[in-house]
Amino acid sequence: MTATRESRVPLHNLEAERAVLGGLILDTAVRTDLLPLLQADDFYKDGHRLIFRHVTRLHETDKSVDLLLLTDALRRAAELQAVGGAAALTQILDEASTSTATRSYAGVVRELAHRRELGRIALDLLGATENGAARPAVTLLEETAQALARLRGRTDAATGGAMPEDVSTLLATEFPPTPAIVGDGVLPRAGVAVLAGPPKRGKSLAATTLGIARHMQQSWLGFTTTPGVTLYVQAELPRPLLKERLAAQVAALAAPLPTGVFFTETTRTLRVDTPEGLAWLRGRIERVRPDLVILDPLAKLMEGDENSTRDMGRLVAALDSLVEAYDIAILLIHHTGKPRETERSGGERLRGSSALFAAVDSVLLLDRVDAERVRLTGELRHGAEFAPRVLRRTADLWLLPSGPPPELLKVAAIVHAMPMTWTFYVKAIQADCKMSERNAQRALSEAVLAKLIAKNENKLYTTTAIYRQHANGGEPSADA
Repeated sequence: MTATRESRVPLHNLEAERAVLGGLILDTAVRTDLLPLLQADDFYKDGHRLIFRHVTRLHETDKSVDLLLLTDALRRAAELQAVGGAAALTQILDEASTSTATRSYAGVVRELAHRRELGRIALDLLGATENGAARPAVTLLEETAQALARLRGRTDAATGGAMPEDVSTLLATEFPPTPAIVGDGVLPRAGVAVLAGPPKRGKSLAATTLGIARHMQQSWLGFTTTPGVTLYVQAELPRPLLKERLAAQVAALAAPLPTGVFFTETTRTLRVDTPEGLAWLRGRIERVRPDLVILDPLAKLMEGDENSTRDMGRLVAALDSLVEAYDIAILLIHHTGKPRETERSGGERLRGSSALFAAVDSVLLLDRVDAERVRLTGELRHGAEFAPRVLRRTADLWLLPSGPPPELLKVAAIVHAMPMTWTFYVKAIQADCKMSERNAQRALSEAVLAKLIAKNENKLYTTTAIYRQHANGGEPSADA
């Protein structure tokens, strides 16, 4: 007669468990080696789990473990009888093996624990599919994938996983060239970037123009792009309004937009940081096979609290899983936080937990200059710092470079008076522009990056032909 699922006794080996516990109690070297590889749930018997936890605490406290200390710890926790009393501890020590054998028995304990966990995952899945009120299949698939991934991580940690790559092998490997999605380190392939700013700054316009521009081999915000397939997932506009916006942007093209290169998905229910949402997005990616996914806006496409480090970490883990599985780049459309009394710049201005800033490869920020222009700044992990630039919003809803920001032209105008030292101009900018010393230094550095000012042969700062061209209303100066 075949046993039912409920009547089957899970795989276990109590003798191996006692041998491992005995070795952990008696041998400091064994504890040092094995405690990082084991956990309480690896032991089948409840009493053995309790003993393992107390051995771990004693070892972490002062590295000292013996029968008297362990018995006292169990007695004080009112758990001595739960493990079988002093007689059970004595039996464990009597069955302790050599250090070499203990390590082998630990492998047996882990192996059986991992098999039990596989069985539990299978039974949970079977029970969920038999239940009349079962969760959606995509949810079950994602939950099962995550449970198996966690078990794989435990197995790899215990066995060492695949052999790490030798440096000589890495150095001998030939990698084919992989041009970035957006050049100059702005959005590397298999990277994550954030485009952020206050409301109504053109972030979504920039997102859709990227989806169009890269397929027409046009620049985006002044940066080169590489053709590919884009999936734009947005929760801001109804589809009719999205159509109007895209129609205006496409109308500016010299040739029709090819089919099969730019896909959109409008949804207000997707939450990327949930098993259901992640499974849904994976399904879309597998159907479209993009190399760029744009999520707009982040706040509407995540369930967790963006101010929570834990919730933002969960989102980052979900995004990383997509990047690793599909070798895609991801662009997040996000918001900046409200101004504070303390100065914040670059990625520190992103709204919510700083965990996002710490995880992404690039942060691009849009700020208003006037009704038709925005200021673009950024921080890049894989590229050189670029000078702030002004982008002009055209009638067909594109954002095109429109020269240096007015504040940098004002800084250059101060420098234009006469060649002087860096320190002199920091103080002059502080006085004329009513800035703090830190902001004055930043403005002067940005003017140098924009090539509006530079050092002359006497190591003094002066304006360049580029500035003089702007000062002449766009006409080349005599020495340009």
